Amino acid sequence: MVKGLLAVVVLLYPILAHAYEIGTHQDLVAAAGRRSVVDQLLKDDLGLAEGLLTSSHGKTLERWLIDAGALEDNFPRFLNHFHNPLASAWSQAGLGGSVGQSSVVWAQTAVNQLRVGHGRTHRSHTSPR
Repeated sequence: MVKGLLAVVVLLYPILAHAYEIGTHQDLVAAAGRRSVVDQLLKDDLGLAEGLLTSSHGKTLERWLIDAGALEDNFPRFLNHFHNPLASAWSQAGLGGSVGQSSVVWAQTAVNQLRVGHGRTHRSHTSPR
């Protein structure tokens, strides 16, 4: 009961937050992809000669990254983008103590990645054909 009430209060309480616009967020993801080693890893380790420009399901891998970066801020995924390293327990290290899971825990739990938002996309790109 208390956790449910806390969740409602946290979600309804006006909080000043600064965030990137969707277009800016997409530009940041594109720049990060180009400046990282992911393109070279796709070429060298996975044998994808075109790297980030490899097409999959009608889009380049770079476009998939950009779109995923924008979708990551949709409800409820954004609730799991926080981690408090000073929390007394992992279960309390997320947003507002227990509203969202700690990003450290959430990112390492495969079921969370498949259950919310990108699951269909992830399975279609990682399943054998």
